Amino acid sequence: MGKGWAVDGQLLGSQWAANGQPMGSWWAGCGQRVGSQWAANGQIMGSQWAASEQLLGSYWAANVHLVSSPWAANEQLRGKSLAT
Repeated sequence: MGKGWAVDGQLLGSQWAANGQPMGSWWAGCGQRVGSQWAANGQIMGSQWAASEQLLGSYWAANVHLVSSPWAANEQLRGKSLAT
């Protein structure tokens, strides 16, 4: 029984080792594929966000410039009227 268990243990151990390797490789492969997909999505999403931020930044900059121009003009006019 001792020998039987030892042999079974070795065979079982070998089987697990063999199964562990393919499964390990499969997981590693899946991890790489999923990782690549995430990396690609991250880049695309990052680019999309960057583009949105640039557009939003430009939009805000333009609006602030437009908003500040009438205010600046009004302040100058108001300043002149107060000075006079």
